[in-house]
Amino acid sequence: MSEYLLTDAIREFGMRIVVFGSTGRTGSRVIDCALERGHHVHAVARNPDAVRRVDDRLTVSAGNAEQPEHWRAVIEGADAVVSAVGVGPQRQPTTVHSATMNGILSAASSDTVVIAISAIPVDRTDHGVIGRALVLPILYSFFGSSYRDMARMESTMASADVDWVVVRPPRLTDKPTTGTYRAAVDGALHGASHIRRGDLAIALMDAVTEQAWRRRVVRVAA
Repeated sequence: MSEYLLTDAIREFGMRIVVFGSTGRTGSRVIDCALERGHHVHAVARNPDAVRRVDDRLTVSAGNAEQPEHWRAVIEGADAVVSAVGVGPQRQPTTVHSATMNGILSAASSDTVVIAISAIPVDRTDHGVIGRALVLPILYSFFGSSYRDMARMESTMASADVDWVVVRPPRLTDKPTTGTYRAAVDGALHGASHIRRGDLAIALMDAVTEQAWRRRVVRVAA
C-alpha cells in the first residue's frame, strides 16, 4: 500500500493505540489528541475512574503499568503503544519507565510501533559547558532517579526488534496547546527550554505515522 493510500485509510478507519500513563497531565492529552485524529484508544490506568474522557472509541482497562500480566493481551493487535508514565520529582530510585517498557516490548508484535516519553537531560551531551556544570546538577538533584531510569528504558528500546520512537522533551508546561513544535532527529535541538503538554501530545501522535522517526531519538520543544 502506498503512503498516500495508507494515510487515507488511517483517516477513514483510524488506528488502534494503547496509552499508558493515561491519567497523567500528558497522557490525558495524548488520549484527546488520538481521539481527535479518529483513532481508537485503549487506556491502561491504575484507577480507570480517573480517566475523565468519554468516547465511543475509548476503552479503559485497569492495570498497573509495571505488572504486564494484567494487560499484556491489550497490546495484541495494537498499531501503536505510547508510554507516558512518570513519577515526578523524587530522589528515591525508580524503575517505572524501564519496567513498563520491558512489559510493553514483551507483548508488542513486529507490526506495532512503540513510542515513549523520555527527557532531553537524559543525554548530558545535549548541553553546553554551562549547562553541564550548573543546570544539569540541579535537574538531576530533583529528577535524577527518573532520568537514570529513562536511560535504562532507552537502552532497552534500542535493542528491541520492533519499531520504536523515543521522544525527548525539555520542561513541560500546562499552557494552552499551540499546535506547533520544533523537532530534531538524532541531534541536539538548540534553545530547547520548554514545550506545552498539548504540543508534546501532538508530537507523540505524529510519531505514530512518521516513518523518518522510526528507531530514532527525537528531541522536541517549543
